Amino acid sequence: MNYYAKFIKKKLDKSIDKLSKVIHLFSVRPGKDFTRNRELPIKKLIEFLISMGGNTQTKELLEYFKFSTKTPTSSALIQQRNKLKPEALKFVFDEFIGSLNDLKTFNSYHLIAVDGSKVGIPLNPDDEETYVLSNKNSKGYNLLHINSLYDICNKLYLDVSIQAYRKSNEYKALVDMVRCWNVNTYLDLNFPILK
Repeated sequence: MNYYAKFIKKKLDKSIDKLSKVIHLFSVRPGKDFTRNRELPIKKLIEFLISMGGNTQTKELLEYFKFSTKTPTSSALIQQRNKLKPEALKFVFDEFIGSLNDLKTFNSYHLIAVDGSKVGIPLNPDDEETYVLSNKNSKGYNLLHINSLYDICNKLYLDVSIQAYRKSNEYKALVDMVRCWNVNTYLDLNFPILK
């Protein structure tokens, strides 16, 4: 592993460690969840979720645990994951991005790009906010709209906004992401659109 990869991994590990220390804030049942020793303690659970690819959960678990006989089952993964509030991953992300300093700039400016994409999700005709019927003869499909804030010079995603397709608004997503971002420590910009 090269120096930069080790540096990034160390920063990520520290962010996950910080989450471990305040896991009660991100547990569905604080004081009960993540208190006993399990095959997937919080640190391993977060590392696993971040490293998952596009394979089945079973295959991902086997690869992550190097085909060990002590590999947790898919059921164990789901049970542990269900104890975790989604905000836990956002906490790790924010801690990780916030820990990076000496970021590159272009002529003293941070170059930030914003873009949106549509992402298909499992079919659910009852979900009016994401269900799309392109014509009366199709069975339709469900979509989310993903907007991301990206630092071009440092190749870092800074934030993401996920909206139901029928309620998507890229302009609002940009404003919300910039408002949520810690402007004083990173961007040092004055956005007239926020006034």
